[in-house]
Amino acid sequence: MFSLNHIILLIVCAVTVAVSVLITTKLKLSSRKVSVIFFVICCISEIIKDFSNIIPSRFGGFVLDPFDIPLHLCSLVIFAMLYIVVTKNDKSREHIKTAVVVVGLIAPVFALLIPSEGVNLNKAITYQYFGYHAALFWYSLHLVLTKQVTFGLKEYIRNLKYLVITVMALLYLNSALSAYGVNYCFLREPPIDGLPILNLNHGWLVYFITLLLIGVISVTIVHLPSLIKEIINNKK
Repeated sequence: MFSLNHIILLIVCAVTVAVSVLITTKLKLSSRKVSVIFFVICCISEIIKDFSNIIPSRFGGFVLDPFDIPLHLCSLVIFAMLYIVVTKNDKSREHIKTAVVVVGLIAPVFALLIPSEGVNLNKAITYQYFGYHAALFWYSLHLVLTKQVTFGLKEYIRNLKYLVITVMALLYLNSALSAYGVNYCFLREPPIDGLPILNLNHGWLVYFITLLLIGVISVTIVHLPSLIKEIINNKK
């Protein structure tokens, strides 16, 4: 699972994130500025991904690979970032931004440890994959460290709702587009073979429930410090 190429890419991502966080926190960049920067990164990343995965169409010509349409959990962030950048509704923007940060603290960790695009250093898509997820983690970490997001009980419940709604929507979408073999959010099957927990050894339903539980537990862990602090403050 952890080849030499994989380890090298993980080290580069870790160093890049650490340096980036150090620079942006020292500069005290506002939420607005880092959101614009990250949105630009999202757009560049999406363009690289799309044009790295052009496939022949059965009707002639070429099309984007349906599997790489931005409907994976991390890829959906680009639509959320567009909303964050352009909307003037402060309340809804903060709600979406908090959800993005939660995704950004969880999903990139799994994505970088389980690289569904492989670790071939001769392919542009490899650098896009690792670079994008590292950038998403940087964005989220910056907002957390500079205390520009809030993780309370309301946010926790809201983000769990977002998780369930997203999973169910993608579950139906995977079924509707099953003829194209799509696997958005890896709800159809695991991203790679041989994973110890995320596998189909005990059937798809067990796999789906396990995947959902991992998501719920991960969201809970992200919110837990703030939830404990909120409970203590309410008791005073």
